[in-house]
Amino acid sequence: MTREDSYDPKNKSPMENLEKAKQLMEQSVHSKDVAVRTSYLMRADHYSAYAGKQFENENNYAMARKSVKLAKQALIAAFGIDKKSDELRVYDQWISEIEDRRKAKTNVYLDKRLKRKQRDEEHRDGESHLVEIAGERTAAVVAMVGLMGAVLFMNSGVTGNAVALLNASSSSIIGMACLIIALIGAFFYFRKK
Repeated sequence: MTREDSYDPKNKSPMENLEKAKQLMEQSVHSKDVAVRTSYLMRADHYSAYAGKQFENENNYAMARKSVKLAKQALIAAFGIDKKSDELRVYDQWISEIEDRRKAKTNVYLDKRLKRKQRDEEHRDGESHLVEIAGERTAAVVAMVGLMGAVLFMNSGVTGNAVALLNASSSSIIGMACLIIALIGAFFYFRKK
């Protein structure tokens, strides 16, 4: 058994098999003996097709396609097969199936991304709605508390100037400030509605 015959594609990675197929294709170009050249090309076909299956099993569709195309080229070079022959239709069909699986995988990935994006947008919309509700409630509370403070401090008869020992003018100023705060709160409450 020669060194070339001891190469076992089953124990090699798909990349190693593809590289071996490329080496054999290169060696076939330099070979003058037709039988040796055909042998190189047949092994290149075998190794690249095997690499194509390995890449396909790993869901690496771009490399699987490349490997199968190399196997097809090796077969054409080995036998000078017409490009419309039945042997090559098998490879063309295989390439088409690989491309279909790649597209299906890409579509699944895009669908997942779209669903995730929609879910994130719905989540953000829900959060912004909660913020709006909280803002409305805060504005309403500020308006009511400000109005009660304005009534309490504007009328000195209600407090009898007993709150913090304020005189009538200080109490009126605090009442006016509370009234302004109440108006601002009411403005924000009604603006959101």
